[in-house]
Amino acid sequence: VSGRPILFIDPHWPAEGQSSWWEFHVHVGRTQAGGFALPGLPFVGLGYTDGVAWAGTAGGADSSDAFELRGNPENPDQYRYDGRWRDMEIREAVVRVKTAAGETEDRTIRIRESLHGPIILEQDGRVVAGAICGARDTTRLEQWLEMNRAQSAEELRSALRMDQASLLNLTYATRDGHFGYIQAGMCPRRGSGPYNMIGLTDGTRSETNWQGRIPFDELPQLHDPETGWLQSCNTAANYVTEGQTIRQEDFSPGV
Repeated sequence: VSGRPILFIDPHWPAEGQSSWWEFHVHVGRTQAGGFALPGLPFVGLGYTDGVAWAGTAGGADSSDAFELRGNPENPDQYRYDGRWRDMEIREAVVRVKTAAGETEDRTIRIRESLHGPIILEQDGRVVAGAICGARDTTRLEQWLEMNRAQSAEELRSALRMDQASLLNLTYATRDGHFGYIQAGMCPRRGSGPYNMIGLTDGTRSETNWQGRIPFDELPQLHDPETGWLQSCNTAANYVTEGQTIRQEDFSPGV
């Protein structure tokens, strides 16, 4: 009746226990927001400002791959790439471990890393590297800070263009009458070689390697649908309301 959308949220998160969310408000300058977040986080994860409300469910893009490498039988710290042996990056990490006796001891772990990512499995002569898009990003809190300051749909989308919301199907509504759905990403732009979403991808050739990442504006999203409603229960963009023409083939693999 008012012309303003109503946003309902049900994140299916426990109300008690170590993984429960806490409800709070934050009032710091132009950061004025309320909602829920994991304990210890300084900004609202799911909630609202004076102009925008947003909620999220699990989902999102396929942001990781496993690349099978060809190791050098004469040097385990090398792998084949574009016809040449390439050195792995070697580093060590010290981890404090609690022993069965209840004491702690420092253990040194040797980490080998390919250009795809760290070696996660080596067995029966097969070497596998794991790749996670955005694994080294350090601006996640900056994005959520900007979301906590957003007052319009465009300001919320501007914050999301920082691409720090992995595995999140986000719905939003605004005080000035807009609403929508965004399948957030951190999704790599995959190479032209064969791509295997649930198996191993050939890591010996540059054409199968990632070629950057999918920008926010190319991710599946829907704004102000004519139906006047949408719902997201861990669903893709073509299921959130009626009459949509969004197709999987319209997007890059893994989105």
